This record gives sequence, C-alpha cells and structure tokens, in this order.
Amino acid sequence: EELFSVIKSADQSEPKPHPAMLRQILLEMGIEAGQALMVGDSPEDVLMAKAAGVASCAAMWHEGAGTHQFIDLHPDFMVQPISELLTVIQQ
Repeated sequence: EELFSVIKSADQSEPKPHPAMLRQILLEMGIEAGQALMVGDSPEDVLMAKAAGVASCAAMWHEGAGTHQFIDLHPDFMVQPISELLTVIQQ
C-alpha cells in the first residue's frame, strides 16, 4: 500500500468498463486524464480508459491475455513482457 497514492477496488464504484472509478482516482490524485496511463490486463480495462479519456496499455503478461482480446479495441500500447512497460512510461 505504501507504493500507491490511491487504491480502489471493484466494489467501490460502477463496474468496469464504466469510467467512474478511474475518474475518481484522477480526481483524488489531482491529475488530468491526459496525464495518466491505465495499464490493464482485460478488455474492460482498455474500454474504461478510453471512456475516461486516459491513454490505455494492454498488459499481455497476464495468463490468458492475448492479442486477440485487445486488437479490435485499439489500445494506445500493448506490452509483453512487463519490462516493456518502462519504455511506455518513459515516452
């Protein structure tokens, strides 16, 4: 917990892909949607990011996650392995 500024769980908001939880996180952190990156391992995560106006990154290292799940959603980034996330964040 000490590594994160804000922690939310699914039972605290509308279910994904509704953007309410992500918008609340942005509000609590005091940042604009254009300053954020949503990294997620499900299609609902990508859809939530898009609905909130946040850049999306499909995390492909999760078991069962595959390109076929994300390709039609057009995430801003797709990463596998996790080490590729550093390159995305530094952009």
